[in-house]
Amino acid sequence: MRQIHRVAGATLAATLLISLAAGASAQSPAASPTAPTLTGTEWNLVSTSSAGTQTPVPAGITATLQIDGTLAAGTSGCNRYMAQVTSMDPGLVFGDAASTMMACPDPQMSFETAYLAALKTVTDYAIADQTLSLLDASGSAVLVYQAAPAATVVGAWVVTGYNNGKQGVESPPDGVVLTADFSADGSVSGNGGCNNFNGGYSYTDTTIAIGPLMSTMMACGDPKDTVEQQYLAALQNATSWSITSGALELRNGDALQVSFARP
Repeated sequence: MRQIHRVAGATLAATLLISLAAGASAQSPAASPTAPTLTGTEWNLVSTSSAGTQTPVPAGITATLQIDGTLAAGTSGCNRYMAQVTSMDPGLVFGDAASTMMACPDPQMSFETAYLAALKTVTDYAIADQTLSLLDASGSAVLVYQAAPAATVVGAWVVTGYNNGKQGVESPPDGVVLTADFSADGSVSGNGGCNNFNGGYSYTDTTIAIGPLMSTMMACGDPKDTVEQQYLAALQNATSWSITSGALELRNGDALQVSFARP
């Protein structure tokens, strides 16, 4: 994790708060949990079949599945994978998986090989409560998943990309850490790379409105000052949100405004 390097100066004494932009008033949003479905749900693998016996996923290994239309994607123990998927009634078939090429030590790599091979044996599925079972031709569960907790913006986030206001998305420069912490009470706070900020936000299951945001007025010089201005503007431009594989994206229409990861 990069560290924030604070710049000392006479402006440290300036604690006057300024309004950056108009936006939503603080509200405390609450999302109602819904029954999981095959598509649109992130599934966390909890066990695999070995000689007809379900074996828990080893500690320290994470495998996930999310199906969107005809595409399945997730993590497979080491790498991220994607595969074409055909859903029938009944029936479910996975195509050959393509994945990133990161090398991990065992047991991650051997688990990943077995996991992707197991996907190819799937012919059907069953969902009971929060559990998804992928079944082979004999009807046996080869992979068993639990639905991930309902997606929420609430909590602490670290920025991985921000809109620079010039039709481009940039990663924070070295030495600049941008954060946001969305509280359940409808308040948001964080650091823009130089100053601390706070304000209000509201959201539904797909939409979000952030601001007005207030910030301290310490000057740090470029690139921090410019990055901070662009980041805070991008936050307040956001109108929708989504979370995929733990990554939060804020958008305005099709335009990505800010992307986050959990710290």
